[in-house]
Formats: sequence, C-alpha cells, structure tokens
Amino acid sequence: MWWKKPAFLFAVCFFAVQTQGCVSLAIKTKVEQQFVKPKTLPDFFNTPRSLPDIKFGKLNDENRKFSIQKFSFKSWQKSGYAKNDAVTGFLYLPKKPESNELFIIIPGIADDTSSALIAEIVAGLGHRAIRIKSGFRPLTKKMLTALSSESTDASLTFNDGSVFLVNAMRQRVIDLMRLNDFWETSMNPAGLKAHVIGISLGGIIGSLFSAVDGRVQSLMIINSSASIARILMDSKMIGFTPFKNSLMKKLGLSYQEAYAMIKEKVKNIEPISYASRLDRRKILIVSGGIDMIGFIDTAIPYSATKETWEAFGKPEWIIMPFAGHISSAVAFLPFWLELPNLLHTFKIFTFENSYAVHLIKSHFLPIALNN
Repeated sequence: MWWKKPAFLFAVCFFAVQTQGCVSLAIKTKVEQQFVKPKTLPDFFNTPRSLPDIKFGKLNDENRKFSIQKFSFKSWQKSGYAKNDAVTGFLYLPKKPESNELFIIIPGIADDTSSALIAEIVAGLGHRAIRIKSGFRPLTKKMLTALSSESTDASLTFNDGSVFLVNAMRQRVIDLMRLNDFWETSMNPAGLKAHVIGISLGGIIGSLFSAVDGRVQSLMIINSSASIARILMDSKMIGFTPFKNSLMKKLGLSYQEAYAMIKEKVKNIEPISYASRLDRRKILIVSGGIDMIGFIDTAIPYSATKETWEAFGKPEWIIMPFAGHISSAVAFLPFWLELPNLLHTFKIFTFENSYAVHLIKSHFLPIALNN
C-alpha cells in the first residue's frame, strides 16, 4: 500500500516538524472472525502453583481520585538470582470505580516512570490497576557480556544463556498468574477479567502472559515485540549486535541458521508461538518510528514489530514516527497530530490530557472493555 512506503512516512514526519508537533499513524484492518480464548494452559506453563502470600505496605490515600498501596511476594521458585525471586508492585484503587476489571502494567527493565504514569492514567479513569515494579532480568549483565565476547573460550555458552532466559521468563509469567489467582480468589470471586499493558521488555512478558492465562482479556504493548528471536538478531541496542556477531562467528552460522537456532531455543517462551491463543480484536500495538528504524534511540527493530503484527492477526497498530525507545515518553507531552485511518484530525492535548491519556482512553479502553 502507498501509505506504508517510507516516502509517505517521511512526508508525515516532515509535516509534523513544520507544525511543531508530533505525529501518530493508526493502522487498522477489518475484523471478520470470531474468537474464543482457550482456557487450558500450554504444557510448558502447566505446573502446580500456590497462592502468593502477599505483604501489603501502608496505604497512600492522598490522591483525590485513587489510593496506592505497595505489595510484594516471593516467587514460586528459587532461581538463585535474587532480582527474579520476588515480585514487587503497587496497587491502584480508584475511589469511584468505573468497572470491576483489573489492568496490569508491566514495565521495561528500568522503566518505573512511564509505567507509573500509565497506572495513574488508568486509575484516574476509574479502573483498578496493578503496576509491577521493574527489576526482573531475563539475562544478567554478566551473561550478556559473556555471550557478546569475541573470545571462543568465553566462560558462558549460548546454551547456558538460553536456559536461563527460558526459565526466567517462565518464572515471571507463572508469578503473574499467581497474582491473578490472588486477585480472583480474594478480590473478585465472581470471575476475573484482566487486561495487560506492557512496555518494552514488559510487552514481551505481557504478550506471553496474555496468551498463556485465559483470564487476560486484552493486551496493549508499547515499543515492544512478541518475537524474541528477531530482537536478538536484529536489534541495534548496545550489546545485541556484538551478541549476534559473536554467535555467528563462534558457531560458524549464517544469519538464517543463527535465527533458526535461537527460534528453537526460545520457542516455549516466545509469545508468537502462542499467537493463536490471542484475539486480534483485543490487541493494540504502539511503536516508535525511530526505535523501529534503528536510529540512535533504538531497541525493538521493525522486523520484530512487523512479525508480531502479522502473527497477531494484524490488530490495530499505532506508529509514532518521532518516538524512539526511551524517547517514547514524548507521548506524555501535549501537542500531537493524529492520523487515524489517514483521516487528518488535529488534536491538541493538555498535560492533564496528554497523548498517552488519549492512547489509553480512546484507543485501548474501548478495545479492552468492549465485551
């Protein structure tokens, strides 16, 4: 299609510069099929699990619209890596609830600021929210450094790293399922309806969690992907390119052979492996253009985002051409030009009603709550 060509996207970006604003392009496709989400667990995640013994902290009730309470609980297993063996987060309770449904916000590796702002938006709109605090590591820094080493006698092998990655992701998803168990048992015995918003790494975890747990009704991923293999092979984020080059050099593999090997190693925890368990009508993808083209502020390559969009059945996809990976925070600024379905609509947002509020309120909530 002509509107997907780089020349058109460049023209959109140029126009945004002239108007001193930011641009987003919403891509929608026609919905035809009906969908019933599977309730059975995939074998890899079908393990006995206990209710978490959640410790709640002091209730912060100073906000006029919602209260916040910190909580923590121990993981269902001991991995030996302390950062992954506990879950810490915050519960946001609106004082005038609009629904009895739960929104779970999952951050990136070190992204408590954006996830907190999103949780406040959700709670401010009258919906219960849980924000998981960052800290989880799918690979330790030591592992990533060793995997990226050009030395052929590196102490850490690719197999060691892939085993840690797979176990860590499984551990975190099962802990999130236990959090759903607690909420359903203690807070909503009539039946839980949960929704997930994931940022960066949180989008990968959130996609996997949403596919595995049948109680998750909808999914929004921001600057993220469901293709771990494409990220590892194509991302230009610091550490990833040396990892790919080192892997191909050490094992004498071509790009396609290395991709296929990674794909096989991570198949049990790669979200697109479970794409058929997700309803495309209940998914929203938000991407930064600068991030996808691999320019400066980058992590999630276009190849990984496009593969996710296609595997998920081409759900609604919003592209912010001026946003990079970290600089996607510009969504919390007030001036935007949005082009939904290429119909030119100029909208000015205040700091109380930023573009991020618009994304949640006008794009995701209608998808999530339209039962």
